[in-house]
Amino acid sequence: MVDIISKKDGPREEDVKLKTLIKNNQRTITALADRLTQGNYSRSQQPVVQQPAPDTSSTFYYRFSTPSEKDTKPYIRISINGKVTVVDENSRKQLHHLGDIRRYVLDEKFVLATKDNKFFKPLDAEIAQHLIQFDQVELTDEYTEDNLKADISQTLGFE
Repeated sequence: MVDIISKKDGPREEDVKLKTLIKNNQRTITALADRLTQGNYSRSQQPVVQQPAPDTSSTFYYRFSTPSEKDTKPYIRISINGKVTVVDENSRKQLHHLGDIRRYVLDEKFVLATKDNKFFKPLDAEIAQHLIQFDQVELTDEYTEDNLKADISQTLGFE
C-alpha cells in the first residue's frame, strides 16, 4: 500500500494567521523599525525618483578673472624658507620670484633669481636690471631682511 501526500490547494493555515497578524500590526512594526534604524526604514520604502540628467548644452562655467594692473597692490614678501617674492596684496598671488636668501655657515646672502645664479626660471630681464645691485648682498645685524624688503620696494616703486 502507498500513501499519496499531495499539496493542499491554497495557503496553509499558519501562513494566513501570520499575514493577518502582520497586516493588523503594520503601524507598530513600522514605528519599531524606524526607531531601530533612525528613520531609514521608512525612507528606504519610499520610491526613488530619478532626477533628469542636466542639459549640458547650455551649461555656463564661471571663470575667475585675473586682476588687472590697476587692481594689483604689490608688496615684497620674504617667506620662512628664504624665498623673496612680489605678492599681490588683494589676491595673495605671487607675481614674481625675485630670489632667495641663502644661509651659509657664517653668513646670509640675497641671491637674485638670474640664469647666472642657476635659477630654473630666471627673473625678467627688465626687473633683474633694476635689482642687480642687491645680488649677493650680505645680511647682517645692521642690514636685516626688513631693510632688504624696504630697499627692494623703494627700487621697484611700490611705496
